[in-house]
Amino acid sequence: LKLTLELPDEGAVDELDPNMPRLQDMFQSFLRELRPEDLAGSQGSYQLRMEILRRVNMVIQPSKANAVLIEEMLTTGDTPDAACVTRLCRPEPRVRLGVAMARNGVARAAMDTSDGLGDAVRQLAAASQCGARVDAAAIPVEAGAAAWWLARGVDHVEAAVRGGEDYEVLFAVPPRFGGRLRNVRRQVATPALTRIGVLTREPECWLQRDGTRTPWPEGFEHFGGAHERP
Repeated sequence: LKLTLELPDEGAVDELDPNMPRLQDMFQSFLRELRPEDLAGSQGSYQLRMEILRRVNMVIQPSKANAVLIEEMLTTGDTPDAACVTRLCRPEPRVRLGVAMARNGVARAAMDTSDGLGDAVRQLAAASQCGARVDAAAIPVEAGAAAWWLARGVDHVEAAVRGGEDYEVLFAVPPRFGGRLRNVRRQVATPALTRIGVLTREPECWLQRDGTRTPWPEGFEHFGGAHERP
């Protein structure tokens, strides 16, 4: 969904900004509750707008939005790869992978990427007191998501790194633990594991692309106030 909120004045706009992380969380939860039949016909669209307006006003009270305009709405049939929408609306917790990693003692550092790869790489590197170098070509991006971003003139790698709601696991494995990692792969076939980079002695985080490196993009931080989604 791409939405526009009609607010009564500039003061309400200023009050809305600090509530954006809560609104984004609310929208993600709401999307997972929707069923295709909820969107059928003009009545479905009207009820969707009214429900979104109700939820928005619950979050930003005592401020109040006057109306919600739905500028763009994608369903699974509208996307080049329906798996993108399915994974967003019905994420699969990587519990089996986490259990297998723990039982095999494979990871020296790990965290989820619910706030996106950008934030996760920085946090994991900082906690490990080191830096990171990530290969842009190795970052797994769904083909449908890449096509969607590129059609809008946005670099799909940057968008994937800066965004969130991935619900995957980022973890670091020492080279000597290769046998343990193979055990995990035998025990858990899905998701496929992808090596995207290395931790480094130097403290900086870098994105390696086409033989050059650039500073690692900022990620999304809930309630941080410093970073925003693209």
